[in-house]
Amino acid sequence: MEEDVEELLAGAGEDVGVADDDNVEDFDIDAELERAEPSPGEDGSPSQEEEKPQKKVPWSLYKKSLSRVGRGVVTGFDVTSPEELSKREARLSRWEPEKLAAAKRDEEEAEKRAKRLARFGVAGAEGGVAWARFSATLAALQLEASQLYGVDEGRETAAAETSERLHARVLPVDRGSFKKLRSADLLAHFGRYSPTYVEWLGDEACNVWFAEQHTAGRAMAALTVEIPPAPASLGLQQQQQVDLSAWRLLSSPVRKARDDKWGKKGAYGTRLFVSEYVESLGVLEAPPFTATEIVGGNLNYAWRVEGEKGSVFVKQAPEYIKCLGKDFGLTAQRIAVEVAALREFHRVGFAPEVLHFDKDRCVAIMQDLKSFVLLRDELAAGRVDARLAAKIGAAVSRLPQDTTYDWLPDNNAAMRGIIRDYVFAKPFVDDPTNRSLEPPLGLRAAHLRQDPGFLEALKKARAIFDKRDCLAHGDLHAGSLMTDGETVVAIDAEFAFVGPRGFDLAFATAGYVFAYCASTAWATPDDAALRRRKAKDAISALWTAYGDLQVLPEAVILCACELMRRVLGAASVPDLSEISDPALRNSIDLLVLDLGALLLKHPPSGLPDFLISLDDAYDAHVFATPATPSN
Repeated sequence: MEEDVEELLAGAGEDVGVADDDNVEDFDIDAELERAEPSPGEDGSPSQEEEKPQKKVPWSLYKKSLSRVGRGVVTGFDVTSPEELSKREARLSRWEPEKLAAAKRDEEEAEKRAKRLARFGVAGAEGGVAWARFSATLAALQLEASQLYGVDEGRETAAAETSERLHARVLPVDRGSFKKLRSADLLAHFGRYSPTYVEWLGDEACNVWFAEQHTAGRAMAALTVEIPPAPASLGLQQQQQVDLSAWRLLSSPVRKARDDKWGKKGAYGTRLFVSEYVESLGVLEAPPFTATEIVGGNLNYAWRVEGEKGSVFVKQAPEYIKCLGKDFGLTAQRIAVEVAALREFHRVGFAPEVLHFDKDRCVAIMQDLKSFVLLRDELAAGRVDARLAAKIGAAVSRLPQDTTYDWLPDNNAAMRGIIRDYVFAKPFVDDPTNRSLEPPLGLRAAHLRQDPGFLEALKKARAIFDKRDCLAHGDLHAGSLMTDGETVVAIDAEFAFVGPRGFDLAFATAGYVFAYCASTAWATPDDAALRRRKAKDAISALWTAYGDLQVLPEAVILCACELMRRVLGAASVPDLSEISDPALRNSIDLLVLDLGALLLKHPPSGLPDFLISLDDAYDAHVFATPATPSN
């Protein structure tokens, strides 16, 4: 990747790194003047160039002697006080409930992230929710904890006193990028709070001045995040040598506000805003464009960039798993595989069009499926359409003869290894990534992991997985399929590999089986029965459209492993995980697990037997009664 962003530390109070007033021989006043010119006027436009100070007068002292350029905003009270924060929450609750709901969702996501970090044994997990929230910010800024907590000789202390200025200092890792910034860039970044001017303190620090202290406090509260102590498990030996208690981290990078000889508008370092990046490629007409981040994905970052005449979907793969952070490394070149696979699938009408691929930045720009919805959401709402299932089956059946895979390096070994580990191995042994299960589900899982017949059948499933018949999507669950009601396309193909013919058919089938099994959790009894009938109709249409019935026995075995790993392993599916009643979820999880074990050990030979197996497992689960305790 290119040069990282200019993360800044902001602290109130004492200047850090100010030129020594008694030693000004090395202070380059001409360079500092060039950096600050032209100073903005009240309307944000450049004013006339200011006169230079007398020789040997530090720029920092000279700027203090100037009248304030802008009028600024005077708040008049401390909006960060507990009383004002309480009032703000009350106002949001009354007038902008969506913002309050978004803040609560962010807090819930931080709690979930903390649990994931603890579950996977990630360094820093003992920091709890505070560290989980902050580590997500570090990941978004592409910043390593060691780059923040390490010793910086110019950043030794900062007094936490209230002041009308924010003192900003660049991290050592980004000093080169920081030199590209000018006063206009920083004034624009803090623009909502009407900063009055920027006082430059050499090449590594500056003060951003405001009309009064409370406005500076508002800017700090809104645009920076608190830096928690570094958890001991990170192993940062130097962290205790730097006191960061009075510092905060800018939550987003300062970017160029306009084109100049130091960089393009929107750039940070050598990269661009997503919208400006799309504009530079010419894949959309009629700028300007706006970029909106799409949240929720586990692996990658994604945005929708829109203009007056259309929109595109932008996806970037970091060198790690996004939802877990940088401690969980994952090759960014997975997106190169995804792009090539999507182009193959697009040729058979089963994927969006890839418009541009930037190999260096690991960025793909694709046709925006704005009018499409996830098949998973349709199934969850009870809208099970057998016509769409048939189209999936027909598309998957064309992959063996209508796609190539000679472009696939080492059969996508890194991503294929994840499939093998998390679908066919880890869920069936005692592994720390697995769910912690309560009885009777935990007892059933323990029994299966000791059952010789089950383990022997599992070996057969792994042998099927190792076949190399054709190009497979690799992760064709209901969350990787999108529909507009008439067509269906596959997305998220970074797991593509050369595998068995029935692999994608198996995962697509599993999506309908989850809808079948979870029907009682999401509908009334009558509606649940209708959902189950529709799910069976969809499975029948899927397999009939696929056509090659010889593949079905192996596909059933692979489907069984997908069903069970969603109960036992690290990643569930919303059909199960979003059931709010713990007892009901435990019951449906047990149904899925028992059905998966049945299909693995005794795979049906054809479609009718498979559908009968579904009903038999469901009926046995529903009508089973607990044993009566003996007196």
